[in-house]
Amino acid sequence: PVLKKIAEDGKQGIQYDGNRMLLRLNDLSDNETVQFLIRKFIDHISSDVLERFFDKGYERCKVLTRTKPVLKTGFRKTVWGTCHINKNQIVLNKKLVMLPAECIEAVVVHEFCHFISRYHDKKFYDTLAGFIPDLKERNGLLKEYEKKIRNGIVI
Repeated sequence: PVLKKIAEDGKQGIQYDGNRMLLRLNDLSDNETVQFLIRKFIDHISSDVLERFFDKGYERCKVLTRTKPVLKTGFRKTVWGTCHINKNQIVLNKKLVMLPAECIEAVVVHEFCHFISRYHDKKFYDTLAGFIPDLKERNGLLKEYEKKIRNGIVI
């Protein structure tokens, strides 16, 4: 496979072929450039990755909605996802692609469950637990990754 340029700045850059990422840096301590290139990479791959998780989530949860919601993605600082019931829209944080699949799946299903209840009430959590029986473990894993992302490279 051919490496495709995602971002490049002189001798520094990032390339990706669908399986491998090549990060070229002049100085590993240049945190600003590292963050810029990683953000470009996440921006490049996130739509396809999150769309696949969203479609799988919809297939599991379509009994919760009248029609398939619209998926939007973006970089968010404090939330992994949001559900806008009135707009029939789910917004997922592009940073989710840095997490294990079971965490992404839990966030997606969580947002679909808001079509049953806007709030994090008993009805909401009962519905969510029906779809994700190991929710407690996944939430623990999600919190671990939140700390790692916060304490590592913050994008």
